[in-house]
Amino acid sequence: MIERLLKSVAGTFDIFTIYIGDRLGFYQALADGWLTSTELATQTNAVERYVREWFEQQTVTGINVFMIWVIP
Repeated sequence: MIERLLKSVAGTFDIFTIYIGDRLGFYQALADGWLTSTELATQTNAVERYVREWFEQQTVTGINVFMIWVIP
């Protein structure tokens, strides 16, 4: 029962991050090709740290496969 509940919560979180990516224009910006987290943040007027966190979540869950290049 607990395992099923945790999977449901994780699925809900995945849907929420997809929604965030859509609303902030991340997917649209990435449709043209690879971007670094810095480039994506600049194109979408987002905070780079949050974009990097979003990239990581998308990669870990297998929603999208991104190569993350973080430029200091």
